[in-house]
Amino acid sequence: MVRLNSREHEIIRYVSQKLALTKRKQELLILNKLILDENYFISNLKEKLIRTYKKETSDENLISVIRNLTNQFGLTIAKEKFSNSVFLEDRDKDLYINAEFRKVLENKVFKNMLLEVLMRYKTEEDIDTCFLHRVVRKVRNDATISIDTIFFEVPQAYIGQRISLRYSPLSLSEIYIYDLNNQWVETVYPLNKIDNSKVKRATPYPTSKEATK
Repeated sequence: MVRLNSREHEIIRYVSQKLALTKRKQELLILNKLILDENYFISNLKEKLIRTYKKETSDENLISVIRNLTNQFGLTIAKEKFSNSVFLEDRDKDLYINAEFRKVLENKVFKNMLLEVLMRYKTEEDIDTCFLHRVVRKVRNDATISIDTIFFEVPQAYIGQRISLRYSPLSLSEIYIYDLNNQWVETVYPLNKIDNSKVKRATPYPTSKEATK
């Protein structure tokens, strides 16, 4: 029979009931990062959340995220009930893994149980991302790529480069550009041929006459 101490039980209960069941996906993301990389620190949190979920995150939401991970609740009763559920601490004007939380992660049984909770309550967006098809395409001179005969326009900065793309085979209304670190960097859409024809290119195609000179 697996035995956890009172602190570990409390943390499992807090993550399950207060974060996972209420789909606090930002907090779950950060916890997952902390568990897998204990040297992870929360710098430019807003930018990281936007890159991960492809949505703007308000300053109010960021404050809520940090409060939920540092036991800074408005109600005293909540602070007391989950007094051991502190995951982050302020150090050198940045947020790092809390020392006590790092210590309980030394219990491999507890650590694996916590990871199971996080995996069990993955958000729908995370699941969708896992099942996106992945391809690599070289960007044409007219700043386009194609998937299944559909052309998409990408930023001209990518011209001539091979880029990693992800998309849902059920809908090609948009596709996503990812960097070498598997981070989302851009969403692109099907080509509007009329608008595309009006855009001035930095390196235009040669005309048929010029090509034969």
